[in-house]
Amino acid sequence: MVPLRSGRFDRRSDGSRNDNHPLFCDSMIRSLFHRSRDRALSLTLSPTSREVLRQHLTPLTPQKLQIIEHHARLLEKRKIDGDFVECGVNLGGSAIVLSSLLSPSRRFRGYDVVAENPHTLSMAADDHVLNRTFATFGLEIDNRRIGFCYVAVENGLFLDPDRTIALAHVNCEWPSLGLLYLNAIAPQMAAGGFILVDERNDRGHCRDAIDHFLRDRPNFSLELDAKGSSIIQCNRAK
Repeated sequence: MVPLRSGRFDRRSDGSRNDNHPLFCDSMIRSLFHRSRDRALSLTLSPTSREVLRQHLTPLTPQKLQIIEHHARLLEKRKIDGDFVECGVNLGGSAIVLSSLLSPSRRFRGYDVVAENPHTLSMAADDHVLNRTFATFGLEIDNRRIGFCYVAVENGLFLDPDRTIALAHVNCEWPSLGLLYLNAIAPQMAAGGFILVDERNDRGHCRDAIDHFLRDRPNFSLELDAKGSSIIQCNRAK
């Protein structure tokens, strides 16, 4: 039997792949399981979410998109008023999903921070790609029902104080930014509303931000804490 090279479980010393190695087989089984699960979950998603995945407009998994859809519909069922908000727009895929789920009385607002921009800018005015992408889904960024803003990180994030938020989706890139988003969202949350926090790389780095956020907020509770995905519920408005 040809020995394995040190540090590699999937290659023999001659460079050929060792498909029969137990670790390689286990890795392949896990990969096949996750792909099969994601395909099965995709079938339960709305056509909008499936198309967002097909076009690779989001780093989120089908499972995470399913969580977004479920909570948006749950708010409708429970008749909890308020807007949908996303912090950390990325390519706009999850923003499209949230916008497609708006009832007539709700608005969607997306926020992204930039490091070297002294002004709050309308993304609809500057990001023609985002406008075109939304248009392919039959959605219009009109800055009334659906709107976006770039915010300079040094200026902080200030949301419309006259609007209530029913559902906030936070794409957490790193803890300090995640905490900035959570602190801005909290005062506007409706009782019974949800904050969905997705960490892009699923490494648990943003858990510190969530723990810090919840520490002095008894009106918020952590409903789900899975790898890279957390659900925070507002039990009563501030």
